[in-house]
Amino acid sequence: MMKNYYLLTFAIFFFLYSCNRKKPINGGREVKTGLVPKRTHHHEDIDTIIEYNNPKFLDFNRHQLFIDTTKNSKYYNEILNWKPNEFDKEAVKYYTEKINKENNFKRFELGGIPRDWILIHSLNKSFVAYNPANSIDWRFRITNKSVNYYAIEADADVISKVIKLSKDEVVLELKTIAMKSPDLKRFLSIKKTQYPFICSFEFSETGSFDDDSYYRLVTPLKNLQRFNLLVSDAKEHIHYNPKFDDLNENKLK
Repeated sequence: MMKNYYLLTFAIFFFLYSCNRKKPINGGREVKTGLVPKRTHHHEDIDTIIEYNNPKFLDFNRHQLFIDTTKNSKYYNEILNWKPNEFDKEAVKYYTEKINKENNFKRFELGGIPRDWILIHSLNKSFVAYNPANSIDWRFRITNKSVNYYAIEADADVISKVIKLSKDEVVLELKTIAMKSPDLKRFLSIKKTQYPFICSFEFSETGSFDDDSYYRLVTPLKNLQRFNLLVSDAKEHIHYNPKFDDLNENKLK
């Protein structure tokens, strides 16, 4: 009798335990609620996959790198309307006066060549301009006396000779500082490539651009809207620098 009592008690206890136990949902598989995880400073919580999009369709709590295809957004206007600030102007003045201590600047007639230029990058085999977070992408301006470079900090070289000036190529001899060239002189070439609206930009210490040149791609600022724009919008968060394609100089010339 006592044995049956214990067996009955055990059976009731097991039944109640089984009924009240939380069972796995959906057969034990995770159920996705569609909620976006809260953004943190951890890499895995931030969407850094680069996609083509219109900024107005993006959630900037999640996205920080995207390719702007609008051609007229605030990100394009930031580049088009950018002006040197007082620090930039003072830096350019400092370098030009340091290079040309006698202040005997020569003024060169450069015809109708574009004066304001921006970088063009190759990203996944497509050409894009770039608007980084909290700064500007490297750019430069050609005046009748100097070439002024702008990025986080500005600097400049002084034009000492116009070697070539044509619709397809410009070559300038520049006076510079010892940090850039031991001879205080270097050469700049801007030359059209086989790609529309894209030029090669090269520095050389000797003027032999095939041997010792420093190579980039540029376009006149007025052509910006012919390109899609890679944007980094992470003004208060971790910045992720995109990895651009390595340039094959021979194929671009």
